[in-house]
Amino acid sequence: MFLVGAAAVLVIVIVVIVCLVTGVFEKRAEKSTLTLEDDGTIVCEEVTEFEADYYDGSELQSYAREQVAVYNDANGADRVRLERVAVGDGDAYMRTRYQSPEDYRQFTGYEIFQGTIVQAQEAGYTFSDTFVGVENGAKGDSVGSDQVLSDTEKKVLILRENITVTVEGTVLYVSDESTTVESGDTVSIAQADGNEDATTLTYIIYE
Repeated sequence: MFLVGAAAVLVIVIVVIVCLVTGVFEKRAEKSTLTLEDDGTIVCEEVTEFEADYYDGSELQSYAREQVAVYNDANGADRVRLERVAVGDGDAYMRTRYQSPEDYRQFTGYEIFQGTIVQAQEAGYTFSDTFVGVENGAKGDSVGSDQVLSDTEKKVLILRENITVTVEGTVLYVSDESTTVESGDTVSIAQADGNEDATTLTYIIYE
């Protein structure tokens, strides 16, 4: 009985290890999400439809690793790190870590800026959008740009991409067009007409 019990425990341990390696226990985004961490690191989780009949998961992983290697060879080790690729149930999941917004911009081609409001102004951003305040994790009333710019040391993330964005902090104001506030730290960006090829410059002010 002791041997039987030991064998059962061994099987459980092996299953747990396999699950950890394959990411079964991982918390994954259910839709494409960009997370901006406190140190400026960006984690991008891409979730897309994937037809296994026409594409091969290993080929996807090989291609992604190749592109990351090319970028790092040109810009420095580990500027971009591919953390996980998984394919199943008609979807492909890819998690990539970028050491800075500039690495994200250069690697993906998407416009992005992160810094203080005054730094954004110095970079040429005008804050001419229509803004709304964010209260209790939801959109509130419209606010003027003078209110948004009242504290130029507040943090701002500016991007031109249809994606869900999570910041390390609390969102104070957001561009009204094409945005949905999911919670106090998360904003989804999508075009009202569903056109994924169209993009809007979006400002997210937070603290």
